Amino acid sequence: MGCNETTTNGPPIRQRIVDAVARTLGTVPTIASRVYVFCPTAFDERNLPAANVRDLRETDEGKCGNCSIKSLEFSTDLLVAEKAGSDAVVRELLQAAQIALLGNPNLDGLADETRLSSNQMAVGQAGFCAVGCRLVFTVRYRVKL
Repeated sequence: MGCNETTTNGPPIRQRIVDAVARTLGTVPTIASRVYVFCPTAFDERNLPAANVRDLRETDEGKCGNCSIKSLEFSTDLLVAEKAGSDAVVRELLQAAQIALLGNPNLDGLADETRLSSNQMAVGQAGFCAVGCRLVFTVRYRVKL
């Protein structure tokens, strides 16, 4: 399901995420320069728009419980698995985004790092497991050094 698609729960997923983060943090976040969706190998990729997918199926990115994880990178649109349209999953995304924006990406041990890149942008990664998929997305924000 693409982020710009309307779901049965209301507005497009991307807009719901941006609006809710803006309400929570008082600022509109810059989410999704890169979005990684880690899914079980049996995940049906045919449900995702092929034009937005960089094929990284050959790379095994790790494990989630006993489930082997493969990675797909979405470069422009924040995309989620078809089942991830519920408000509960959107709340999980918002929690992860908020933690990353605040500079503490540790979310129950699933996210692993915050680092300063060479262009002095802080990059926070936050992730979680839900509806059979783990989403790890990057949020960039400026910091004073």
